[in-house]
Amino acid sequence: MDLMVMEKCKGVLVLYNSTNDIVWSSISSRTAANPVAELLESGNLVVREENDSNPENFLWQSFDHPCDTLIFGMKLGSNFVTKIDKFLSSWRSAEDPAPGEYSFLIDTHGYPQLLLKSGNKTLFRAGPWNGIKFVSNPRPVTVSNEFVFNSKEVYYQFAIQSSRLTISPSGLPQSYTWNDRTNDWAITDVGQYDQCENYAFCGPNTRCEMSRSPICVCLDRFVPKSLADWNFSDWSGGCIRRTPLECSDKVGFLKYTGMKLPDTSSSWYNKSISLKECERLCLKNCSCTAYANLDVRNGGSGCLIWFGDLIDTRRSTGDGQDLYVRMNATELGVLTKKRIFNKRKLAGIVSSAIVSGIGMLVLGFIFSKRKRNLRKKKHWEARQEDMELPIFDMSTIAHATDTFSDSNKLGEGGFGPVYKAWMLWIKGTPLELIDECLAESSNSSEIIRCIHVALLCVQQRPEDRPNMSAVVVILGSDMPLPQPKQPGFFMGENPYEQSTSSNKHEPYSGDETVLWVANRETPFSDRFGVLNITREGILILYSRSSSIVWLSNSSRTAENPVAELLESGNLVVREENDKNPANFLWQSFDYPCDTMLPGMKLGINFVTRLESSVTSWKSSEDPARGEFSFLLDPNGYPQLVLKKGNITLVRAGSWNGIRFTAQTKSKPDSISTDEFVLNEKEGYFVFGNTSLGFPRLTLTPGGIPQRSIWNDRTHQWQFIEIAQIDICERYSICGPNAYCHVNNSPICACLDGFMPRSPRDWKLSNWSGGCVRRTPCSDKDRFQNYSRMKLPDTSSSWYNKSIGLEECKGICLKNCSCSAYANLDVRGGGSGCLIWFGGLIDTRRSNGDGQDLYVRIAISDLENIEKKRPVDKKKQAVIIASSVILVLDQNLNLLGHAWILWTKGAQLDLIDECLSDSHVSVEVLRCIHVALLCVQQRPEDRPTMSSVVVMLGSENPLPQPKQPGFFMEKNPPEQGNSSSKHESYSANEVTLTSLEAR
Repeated sequence: MDLMVMEKCKGVLVLYNSTNDIVWSSISSRTAANPVAELLESGNLVVREENDSNPENFLWQSFDHPCDTLIFGMKLGSNFVTKIDKFLSSWRSAEDPAPGEYSFLIDTHGYPQLLLKSGNKTLFRAGPWNGIKFVSNPRPVTVSNEFVFNSKEVYYQFAIQSSRLTISPSGLPQSYTWNDRTNDWAITDVGQYDQCENYAFCGPNTRCEMSRSPICVCLDRFVPKSLADWNFSDWSGGCIRRTPLECSDKVGFLKYTGMKLPDTSSSWYNKSISLKECERLCLKNCSCTAYANLDVRNGGSGCLIWFGDLIDTRRSTGDGQDLYVRMNATELGVLTKKRIFNKRKLAGIVSSAIVSGIGMLVLGFIFSKRKRNLRKKKHWEARQEDMELPIFDMSTIAHATDTFSDSNKLGEGGFGPVYKAWMLWIKGTPLELIDECLAESSNSSEIIRCIHVALLCVQQRPEDRPNMSAVVVILGSDMPLPQPKQPGFFMGENPYEQSTSSNKHEPYSGDETVLWVANRETPFSDRFGVLNITREGILILYSRSSSIVWLSNSSRTAENPVAELLESGNLVVREENDKNPANFLWQSFDYPCDTMLPGMKLGINFVTRLESSVTSWKSSEDPARGEFSFLLDPNGYPQLVLKKGNITLVRAGSWNGIRFTAQTKSKPDSISTDEFVLNEKEGYFVFGNTSLGFPRLTLTPGGIPQRSIWNDRTHQWQFIEIAQIDICERYSICGPNAYCHVNNSPICACLDGFMPRSPRDWKLSNWSGGCVRRTPCSDKDRFQNYSRMKLPDTSSSWYNKSIGLEECKGICLKNCSCSAYANLDVRGGGSGCLIWFGGLIDTRRSNGDGQDLYVRIAISDLENIEKKRPVDKKKQAVIIASSVILVLDQNLNLLGHAWILWTKGAQLDLIDECLSDSHVSVEVLRCIHVALLCVQQRPEDRPTMSSVVVMLGSENPLPQPKQPGFFMEKNPPEQGNSSSKHESYSANEVTLTSLEAR
């Protein structure tokens, strides 16, 4: 039990644990005659003089040392006199109050601003105080909190008692208000950061606008620092000036309105001067790049000046502030003229459009009146001539056209300018619509806005389209715009170019993402199809000829079945009033094609025998079932495998509680919610969301698994991981009872206590036969521990989730068929038991953290291995020394022979047959590898002697050797430019080089 006491003589609080050790103590530079500790009603724990309640005289207070919470009375900031910094720091977790990685603080460099940090990295900048609020706050302020900045201190604090601010363990600031009715804190605001709020997202000298596409744009008269990166939506490099800034009086300032001001850490400020004086000071300093008001109240006051790059600037989603950016006078004049011209041009366009519209209405009225008169005349003539044409009354036509529904209009669609504009918009390249001859004279931001408005005007739903008055207002302002939806007149391909093939699929538009196809094996002969739901809740897909192309299956029925496409992308059939996923009659998520989305299951239901697997398309244009599949193999302990037909290509391994054993560790910035479930009813893997964005897993027609996330900036899928399948990932490449290590040479090696089944095949680098035990099994066997391993194939394994590793070892030792064991779950120090029987197949040294594997080995083999290891070090030195002597004595023939065998992958042929059973092949191969490194052509490529010792005593990866410098074949190459007979080489002619040990 912990105990807190106060030392009376000093007024210091001391916290002791149960053994009377000091756990924590307060710090104070002052003492008191009669100190007392008191917990105030505000929640502040203070140490003060007994008869002095003045807060300024407190010896110590907990409010000076906040944790993750800011409440009324606390200060967030710095005291320049006492050097006390007051900031919020997150908990390590919801249960662990130790300091986490996130902090919320006021940065005092330059003009103070509020920052959210992860360690030393700035994640978000709330900006400087503008007299009312921090500039990035988009919401209007009803109660202004207090911000104090003077020579002694800077701090921010709440103005009302019922306020509370907390930073969560995940770094999310949350605001609360006390609710007297419920006697609880109610969340009033959770920090929702869009992409533009990521610190310096667009790089220096740019501005970020969420309503734009792309969202990053250079400031006027700045150009991307790297155009290639910019085109790939990598804006981190930012922009640079098109022409260097002149240090003269021939400069001016371009005004930006509604802005979140740039990073103020490299700024200068003055609270007393006006904006005009601020401009004058900036003009005098050639390093000044921009200025703004310090305080926006009462028309503005104070001066804030920036030097160098303008970082983390964005178009504010709230009211924002005016920012004046320095420009050369020549550039400023061009921009001003262009803006005036564009406004006049815009006015002309709008006026012309209105006049043209009125004119067209008048002409339309005249034309329609004449047309009606003409129809009456023709109708009368037709009746007079008694033509046998059908005559329909108004009610019949209305019924046939569904009351003149837009969907029944003729002539809708097409693939002209609307199609091209939409394609360029979703690719993030709308400026490609501009003619090249107009590229230099156009204002890209205004053109993009015009395209944006145009696409809003042709959206599918009429209620989404702005009216003409709204269009005029939109074009004449900088207000944020909603993202346009797919046009109602858009068609991805020419509708008249229809395939008539009965077995060929229609090509899909490359700009669409097809996630699921019902009739993969039975394509339509044309584009016509009808999807219907029966009274029993069965979905049926009909062709033009009313033949059934595809239908769903369900073992249950419903009274009122409905089909619904959920927001998750899942097409479901359910009872009308029952939205419980467990009661769905049928769902497309049970039948994935080549794609997995969050919520999909990959596995098997042991009750219904329904298996869900991902299968590739036959080609990128043909969604028919391809030859590759990604599935959960339920035999033994379930594992994830990639197959080609019935042949296993790659095995991702079994689930270890965190991930599949073949997977490497997740990236630090990628938090995944993948899940694995195994019980008596089902075993499945659920693809979850990641911290990087909405994910998607796809199996390509070539059998390559790919992970991607949805990029809201580009409105496209962005690859984050493509399976890199090296040679060791090929299923069972080394055969049974061997392990693969991609950094070894050769890559395959027998496990300790095993030898190649066919030494001849093994020497020829044919490892498929694997290895066999040297000594038969007995109850005196032991276990050799292999660390960082991808566990073997679990299809012939047994498992138990409840027992520990020691009990697992005992069970394995009692059964002679047991060949190895390991933990089932690596979390919390390990738990569960996984046992293998027979050959250990597809084992490798993991590229990630891997897992411990305990392999059964005869005690005699284990003793021999332990005896050999100290001797082998001496043998290695002897082998190298002998090799050098033999090379010199035999005119380089041994080295030449060794190099040729190395290039052929047959290095073990160097070993004398009488030694074939007494050596460890992996160690011999490493010796040969090191020896060849020591005799390379260039001296700088050769390792030093100390490096050789380290190489021989470790398993670190080695570089590939280059051709030896002392290598010469018996028949040297002939000179190609000689026409006469070559003279023979003299064995007595030799060049001697003085050699020194490296």
